Amino acid sequence: MKKNKWFTMLLMAAMCVLGFTSCSDDDDDNGDSPDTPSEELADYTILLYGCGGSNLDDCLLFNLQQIDGMGYNEKVRFTGLVKFSQPYQNDVKKQGTRLFNMTPGGMEDSQVADISFRLKDPQNLANFIVDAQKRMPAKKYIIIFWNHGNTFDKDDNLVLDSYTTGTRSLLYDDNTDETMSIFEVEEAMKRAENLGAQKLSLVYWDVCLMNMIENIYQIKDHTDYVMGAGHLTPGLGGNYPELINALSNNDTLEDALREYVPVVLQMWRLTEGNDATDLSVINTAKLEPLVQGIREYSQQLYDIMSKPDSQEALRISYVSGCTDEKRPFYAQTSNLYFFYSQSTSVDLISTLTIMAHSYPGFNGTLSASATKVRKALDEATLIKASNNLPSQLEEVGIGIHWMWTEDYEATVKNVYPHLAFDKVAGWSRFMANNPWRIVSLDTSTLKFSLVAVPTWTLSWSLVTPGDLTENEQQSIGQYLARILTPQELAYHKQMQVEAAERLAYTLSRSVREAIIKRITAILKETRPNSTTVPEFTYRLTLKSDDPSTEEYIVEITDEDLDQEAEES
Repeated sequence: MKKNKWFTMLLMAAMCVLGFTSCSDDDDDNGDSPDTPSEELADYTILLYGCGGSNLDDCLLFNLQQIDGMGYNEKVRFTGLVKFSQPYQNDVKKQGTRLFNMTPGGMEDSQVADISFRLKDPQNLANFIVDAQKRMPAKKYIIIFWNHGNTFDKDDNLVLDSYTTGTRSLLYDDNTDETMSIFEVEEAMKRAENLGAQKLSLVYWDVCLMNMIENIYQIKDHTDYVMGAGHLTPGLGGNYPELINALSNNDTLEDALREYVPVVLQMWRLTEGNDATDLSVINTAKLEPLVQGIREYSQQLYDIMSKPDSQEALRISYVSGCTDEKRPFYAQTSNLYFFYSQSTSVDLISTLTIMAHSYPGFNGTLSASATKVRKALDEATLIKASNNLPSQLEEVGIGIHWMWTEDYEATVKNVYPHLAFDKVAGWSRFMANNPWRIVSLDTSTLKFSLVAVPTWTLSWSLVTPGDLTENEQQSIGQYLARILTPQELAYHKQMQVEAAERLAYTLSRSVREAIIKRITAILKETRPNSTTVPEFTYRLTLKSDDPSTEEYIVEITDEDLDQEAEES
């Protein structure tokens, strides 16, 4: 059982460093190491920082119970600063922002701030790191980021004086509708070190899709190792008893992680069925040769794609998935391996290998560069394991961002070049010069050629306003304009008929359901006391410039909302 006790001295210390009351910060300004009490240092202190993320609260509780169930460990201490989601805020034991500490008497937790506390603010994360190191001094520190995760995307906001909301997923807090970007994570680590915190030994992304070179390289100066997954991470996350056990029973962090990773993959293998999963540990001190190798490869790609009509440029497009036989974007059937069909992260080594070696027209120069990258990644990888990969892949490593030019310019163009990785590797130059087009191969001549394809346009209109107010129409219209884009729907504006048919199917199913739920929510906000749904009709149209192709129309009416209410 968790113990909910209020300890005055602990609370005052936490409030002081986290900024919940006015306390002197003279000790923080001198740049010295955190105060070290006379007690003997633990081997490790684990810091957990996260939120229930609107649908993972039970899993967060499970992980906290795992740690509590292991009991107090003098070698491996634990503290966590977490928030539970809105539906849990009615429970006095889960209200606000809570500080968890594993003590000899069991797990103790207390509320140290209200729900307005901003997890995404770099200063708040920095304060937690400094505070934890003062309260629980250790030889090494491990931070676990716990929540949802995502690949690098357009909502990875730069560090600003004021923070904007986004939809990035990392540390999503539905109490404040905010998320944290990789730039803000890096800033928090810098500030913690400036306040005297010791460099972290391990950053553990216990979230989905974060194990990309972009994310890892951004924080390389502030941690010795990074552990994470390229695929979706199961809701239960890591196996924390096994982590504590491995840290306790091994002489080095490296040996502990070599023991831990296979055990976690075995747990996922037994519980997650056929879902692809992976986990790897990267040594940040060995990243430079890897990034320099990617720089060499990306320069060669840029040179190739600068002559877009050349056979080599057409070959690169062809083997990347731009064929008349495959869906052209976010392609589960593409030659490239995307860790998740709705993300932009491809497996680094297999992608570079495919582009260099795929017949016909293989490229020996690219092959040499791919070998350098593979060797460097092997040197930087401490341990990795994976489950349920496609037959053509024996293993995966880390991800790298992949986009066609049109989608790059529409999404991450303004933030990607700010990455430390891109400043060295110049990968964005390739993505900005990687146009989407369908390429065919003449098997008799082994020549590539462009294929003319229809251009499709997706639009929406309010056919029958019915009883909707102007404010309701505006709110719904803004929502539809935001989600009905190529990027959000994971398709490209130029597509084949087959891909258009799949998109029309998606519009009729999952996207339609999402729209109905959102309109329902908007009307509940504008008509809290109403028991009836106003009449209206919205029409979604997918239309081609080729008159011989079919036009796809999906209509959403007030009857859909009535049906949704009955099913609920």
